[in-house]
Amino acid sequence: MLSKSLLIPLIRYNSKDSGMIFSYHKMKGILEKNNYGHLCPELNLPLVAVGGRKGRCVTIKGASVYPEEIKQCLYSDFRLAESMTGQFKLKSELDCVLIEIQLRQGLEIPLSYFLPLKRFYPPIAKTLK
Repeated sequence: MLSKSLLIPLIRYNSKDSGMIFSYHKMKGILEKNNYGHLCPELNLPLVAVGGRKGRCVTIKGASVYPEEIKQCLYSDFRLAESMTGQFKLKSELDCVLIEIQLRQGLEIPLSYFLPLKRFYPPIAKTLK
């Protein structure tokens, strides 16, 4: 049933997302093979799996830094995650990676909140001294 109150996602531009489309039967087979068959809904619809975006990594000293990795690091610490709006930018400058993070209005956070980044991504540790 169509209604003005229902939202229908439309693909309007190429955002360079990478991923795959699985048929319902293929996805069901994969889940059952790994003992997760109970998680497969009975919708008989294809599944779109988004893996990330291409062309958005920063390369520093031969290592590629992807926004998905940084996002995982930032959200690994609740104090830091709740201080952010979710928007950040990666920049390569000289021999380090700069991360510009948009904070919630009126907040200033201590550098110690960024220490979880050292655990997940050692090349960033050099810039967090």
